[in-house]
Amino acid sequence: MLLIGIFLTVLSLTAAGSLGVLLVLGMKKLFGKRLGARWNYLVWLLPLALYLVPVYLPQGEHPVRKAPQVLLPAAGAPAAVPKPVVPGGTALVGGTPAIFIPDLWELCQQLLPALALLWLLGLILSAAVRLADHRRLARSLEKCSHLPEENGRAAALFSRLLEEMNIPQGRVELWLCPGVESPLLLGLWRPRVILPEEDLPEERLEMMLRHELNHYRGRDLWLKAIALVAACIHWFNPLSRWLVRDLDRCCELRCDQRTTAGMGPGDRRQYGQMLLDVAQGQVAEISVSAGAAALIAPVEQELGEMFGELVYGVDVASLEEVCLGLLREKGLTMVYMGLESGSDQVLTLMRKGHPASEIVEMGRKVRGSGIALSVTAITGLGGPELLERHALDTAAAFNAMNPEYIGMLTLMVEPETPLYDWVHQGKFQLLTRSQVLEETRLMVEALDSPGSVFRMNHASNYLALRGTLNRDRDAMLAEIRRAEEDLGRLRPEAWRGL
Repeated sequence: MLLIGIFLTVLSLTAAGSLGVLLVLGMKKLFGKRLGARWNYLVWLLPLALYLVPVYLPQGEHPVRKAPQVLLPAAGAPAAVPKPVVPGGTALVGGTPAIFIPDLWELCQQLLPALALLWLLGLILSAAVRLADHRRLARSLEKCSHLPEENGRAAALFSRLLEEMNIPQGRVELWLCPGVESPLLLGLWRPRVILPEEDLPEERLEMMLRHELNHYRGRDLWLKAIALVAACIHWFNPLSRWLVRDLDRCCELRCDQRTTAGMGPGDRRQYGQMLLDVAQGQVAEISVSAGAAALIAPVEQELGEMFGELVYGVDVASLEEVCLGLLREKGLTMVYMGLESGSDQVLTLMRKGHPASEIVEMGRKVRGSGIALSVTAITGLGGPELLERHALDTAAAFNAMNPEYIGMLTLMVEPETPLYDWVHQGKFQLLTRSQVLEETRLMVEALDSPGSVFRMNHASNYLALRGTLNRDRDAMLAEIRRAEEDLGRLRPEAWRGL
């Protein structure tokens, strides 16, 4: 049967590919950072090929199983008497039942049709889910995307980079979409670079565009698509998903390496800062403990591999202003701090471990040292009971620190956490979408932090807001009120966290 033959081929491929993945992981463990970004990327091509390309080795002739010979008794010899068989699969040997052991290979052959059908159903489901996700993303981006101004700064810069990087004009398009959190390259047949906005400093805009165009030149989208095909075919094999994840990370590192090639130390530092700023709006959970300055883990690893030396996880509470000044002189330009809430009631409920006053003091100490400060809080963290208190106290904490950047996430509860158990036990109630908008409106109304760049564009948020305080506060409030009147403007629940 054709399906069984295909399934057996897939099993041989999954064995070969898994061996290749384990070999690559062993190489990375052995050589570590000595491999470099390029070889970290290239070594994954071996297991990817093993997962997809069958290799047939020459084989000798198989022994032919001969039919059993029946010996007839000689003339005059007594005929052999067959042993009696009783129902149930036992034979009587000398009057004693002997247990019949079934052939394991025959059992596997009997199960093969069912296993092959199960694999086919899993393949269809896995492929359908991925295609549906891609289709939803493409449709959503098409609705909110538009071309930049023909003679605008972004279009002119994009055209110059295409010529500089030897990419034919028109081969890649530039679009703007305020709904995305970070720049991205989308489309295999009709590639587009999509920017969240074009009102950015020219140096940062050029770095973003150059990064995405390097993805195009490296055919990274095609490689990722091939890896996803392999993951769909081998959906039952966790190592195939490991390959997809690490290959994606290595693609980014290789692209960063190509983008920063030829840059001086100052430009490389600015590029690293851009990655951190983008990551702040992308990562669902920023690993910042109370009173600690930390950078986001995936970007920490990426920058560590790119630049070799950065400062992470510093306990701000234990640093005197002189030490902070020394860190600034050594190149520390930004501290990321998790406020979570300005309400002590909410912080106690969430077991933060520090009162809001201490966190505000730490933020002021960082600001006083001349290091830029980015502070993050989470809407919905107090539930309906503390909605107003959480909104007003958080705004007051932001106002007291006056950070360069304010980032807002919206609470998402993950399984296997105490908060998840509280929700299912009825001890904590999540806000509705309308309540999230109400809390956000109360907080924005109370914000008075001139010059702070406000970003509420993380994937956990129902509504994307961005602006500079206090200049854009009224415009952001108008956007919130429009969303309160029409909840259809909000991000669908299924899209949150993607």
